[in-house]
Amino acid sequence: MKLSKFLLDKLLLLFLFFLISIAIFIFLMPMDVYLDTAFYLLLLIWLGLFVWLAYDYYRKAKFFKRVLFVMNRVYDPILMIEMLDDASFIEGKLLIEILEVLSKQMHDRIRSNEIAMKDYREYVEMWVHEIKTP
Repeated sequence: MKLSKFLLDKLLLLFLFFLISIAIFIFLMPMDVYLDTAFYLLLLIWLGLFVWLAYDYYRKAKFFKRVLFVMNRVYDPILMIEMLDDASFIEGKLLIEILEVLSKQMHDRIRSNEIAMKDYREYVEMWVHEIKTP
């Protein structure tokens, strides 16, 4: 996960914060608030936003880096769900949930194929036994 793609994803949030900053600045000016106080307030708001974005990027990048690492190392991608930790954000939780559903479906399909193969083997063995009897 690249920082540039993450920031492009958050572009609407950044634009809304820009508009809110302008609105706060406009509302503070008629109240005779000193210009430097208004700028410090806006700086504090933007600093909080960037700290939150840095934390959000760190935890998502760490999770998706682990997902890609496991996906490239495991023989069968369906089995990678057992090697992943739980995510702390909604996109990661949805990915884990999707992988769990896919894994369950694959295990069910394998089980039904095993049952069908066992039934077919029993059928062939019974047929061979009937052919041998005089």
